Amino acid sequence: MRETQDALQRDNLESSASVINSVGGGNGDLPTEMALSDTDDIVTILQNNSAEYITVMIPGEDRFATSPIGDAYGCLLTTRMIPVLNNLQNFVRKFAYPNVNETLQTEWGGVNNVRFFVSEQGSVTPAASLLGNDVANCFVCAKESYKVVWQAGGKARFMYLPPGLMLAQVKSSLIDLELLEAA
Repeated sequence: MRETQDALQRDNLESSASVINSVGGGNGDLPTEMALSDTDDIVTILQNNSAEYITVMIPGEDRFATSPIGDAYGCLLTTRMIPVLNNLQNFVRKFAYPNVNETLQTEWGGVNNVRFFVSEQGSVTPAASLLGNDVANCFVCAKESYKVVWQAGGKARFMYLPPGLMLAQVKSSLIDLELLEAA
């Protein structure tokens, strides 16, 4: 479902995202497998840059084996990361949220202020680690990373403005992907 949109967004993020390697794991490779300290570092970087959360808190409810979920950034990643997510310290699977009605089908779970959304179209760079292992690229996004454009009719549209063609005070480029979705 929505595989084309997943692939287009993956390619968009691969071409424009900043890179921060996971170093908190214990597998002896670089980058290491994701650890809680790595997600905390990313949240700290985003908070230090005034990034807004994408999702709002899911408050606790009077139910067994559930946990409230705080405001969170969204992490988009490959389904190959599911075993790593399940082994993250303090990771809460989606079924343990107090209210799963406020989740997306692709959501796997969350830890601290990051909620994880998986896709088989997620980004993987083959043989890119120091030891030659595949590297899963996990894109942690803030609210400002995306803009929703409501279109009536029309087609999918990709727009790129290189640096210098935007407003004079902005010195960065813009990549915009607009997709038409039938209801």
